[in-house]
Amino acid sequence: MKIVGHKISKILAEKSNIFPKKLSMNTNVDISNIFEVHFDSLTSKEKLIGIEYTFSFTYEPDFAKIEIKGKIILEVEKILGEKIIQDWASKKIESSFHINLVNLLLQKLHLKILQLEEDLELPLHSQIPKISSIKK
Repeated sequence: MKIVGHKISKILAEKSNIFPKKLSMNTNVDISNIFEVHFDSLTSKEKLIGIEYTFSFTYEPDFAKIEIKGKIILEVEKILGEKIIQDWASKKIESSFHINLVNLLLQKLHLKILQLEEDLELPLHSQIPKISSIKK
């Protein structure tokens, strides 16, 4: 599975002024559509599929929200692509494909989310790597 294209159509980042005593963070990826993308120069072994998604990262209770909507185009093996399109006809997504898709989206969106968290002065959803000295 290879990313051929990625386009963001909406970015929402908002924060309230009241910091809650207890804060939890939740991540959600909603797939709103999966469709076949036609491209003449593909080999007979490949298929392009388009996926429309909404990636949301919320700080609960009702403190902040980051939401990114977009479309990603993936090149997959033809058999896998046909199965994904067929499964989506009944609004199903195979769990292994869903996990791989979410991981791809996290890779694509991670830096953008970190920047939005920094801009809004939110706690970071993941730790920044640090170095330390070697103790002798």
